[in-house]
Amino acid sequence: MNFLHQPFKLQSTPRPKSKTYIRSTMFSTVLKIALIAGAFNLETASAHGHAHSHNVSHPNRPAVDPSFTARLLGKRDDHEHEEDHAESGSIVEQYLQQNREWAAAQSEEDLATWNEGQDPKVMWIGCSDSRVIPEILLGLSLGDVFVHRNVGNIVHPYDDNLMGVLEYAVANLKIEHIIVAGHTKCGGVHSVLEGIQETQMYVLDGWLTQMDLLMKDNEDELSELDEDEVWVRLAEMNSVDSAYVLNRTKVIRQARESGQTVNVYAMLYDIGEGILHEIDHYDS
Repeated sequence: MNFLHQPFKLQSTPRPKSKTYIRSTMFSTVLKIALIAGAFNLETASAHGHAHSHNVSHPNRPAVDPSFTARLLGKRDDHEHEEDHAESGSIVEQYLQQNREWAAAQSEEDLATWNEGQDPKVMWIGCSDSRVIPEILLGLSLGDVFVHRNVGNIVHPYDDNLMGVLEYAVANLKIEHIIVAGHTKCGGVHSVLEGIQETQMYVLDGWLTQMDLLMKDNEDELSELDEDEVWVRLAEMNSVDSAYVLNRTKVIRQARESGQTVNVYAMLYDIGEGILHEIDHYDS
């Protein structure tokens, strides 16, 4: 059943700073403090010998074997002699074998094209959910979509990860179309509806605060909906709000001021029917 309602419209003209905006700004400060604290925790763990081997701040992180790069650049057809580090019989070993089979099935022309570079026409900002893969649901291929994903497809102007991806997409790749896509049955949305404190995951709690504030600001409308409807409706609201925030970022404003075309779209993917719905958009 499709529970999509009339689009939740946020004004496209400059709106007054809402409670969500103000509290979101406060949240960004808290988020930065949390990131700094997280880095401190990693350093502390490193000092006690508990850091992950791939932690870049770890002074004793393992060296990379240069022979792999030499083989990669010198003998691309020498894969059978590479040492697989995956445990024998593991699912990772299975995936490595499937990768070999996939690579063998690709044409030399396609491999050469991908090797030369990328020229995507669209950027996709979506959820990390494994059921929502943009290249697949858009019917596209490798090199066609520039992607950033996070839990709940949340756009926050102080998220340096996302802002860096956005800047590269707009300034370097000259991408003109940016899709912010939520989806039905989103675990991030469900966590907010259930109460983010109940997740008992302190990083996720902080990350979902922006969506939690959005839910509280629209409590009157959402309280009138049943469980399935509100799950879809909040996902829809979140996509529109994130597109609104994205549209006002410095990266996009500067690109437009220089004459570059950048269009932003808010969309919702219905997992149950496989259809991507456009909810709102901002043209250059």
